[in-house]
Amino acid sequence: MTRLSSRLALAAVVAMLACSKSPTAPQAGTLSIQLQSPNSGLDGAMIFTLTGPNPVTNVVAAAGDTLWSTDFSGNTSRVLLTGSIRSGVILTFDVPDVNVPDQYNVTINQVASSSDYSLRSLVSYVPFVTK
Repeated sequence: MTRLSSRLALAAVVAMLACSKSPTAPQAGTLSIQLQSPNSGLDGAMIFTLTGPNPVTNVVAAAGDTLWSTDFSGNTSRVLLTGSIRSGVILTFDVPDVNVPDQYNVTINQVASSSDYSLRSLVSYVPFVTK
């Protein structure tokens, strides 16, 4: 009987621990778009597409840059960023759940030089969303 009681007690503890591990509730907050650029500070314009599971709000460009977009109400937004675009955080935006930054995707469509507005190769540009 002691051995059975020990096993039942252990099973009860395991069941309680399993029940106490509830999924993380969504936590609203701010995510960032970071850029690794081979021409940091030498780019004058960038067009990119931001997609995610929810529309984003409170979209803000990095200091000194200007953000141009027609709409952030859908799950996909095309954005034009102008200025002296540098590596690092180029944009911040608010989302309903900061625990899922990997569900937001940034695709660079075009980059132009600040000196003569010629289009650059996109090969070495790496954008990513971070918490």
